[in-house]
Amino acid sequence: MIGDSTRDVQAAKIGGAGMIGVASGRSMASELREAGADIVLPDLSNASEVVAAVAALTAPLDRAGR
Repeated sequence: MIGDSTRDVQAAKIGGAGMIGVASGRSMASELREAGADIVLPDLSNASEVVAAVAALTAPLDRAGR
C-alpha cells in the first residue's frame, strides 16, 4: 500500500500489507516511520525509487533458501 498519513500506515498494518509512506502529504517522514511504514519516501517524483520500493515489498520469498 502507498499512503501519506499515519492512518494509511495503520490500515496497511491491520490488513497485513506492506506500507510505503510518502512524506509529501499529511504526515512527516518521522511520523510515518514511527507509525510503522516499511519504507518512507520523500515524494513520488523519482519513478525509479518508487518502483524499487514496490519491488522490495513485493518480491517473492526465496523458497530455496529456507
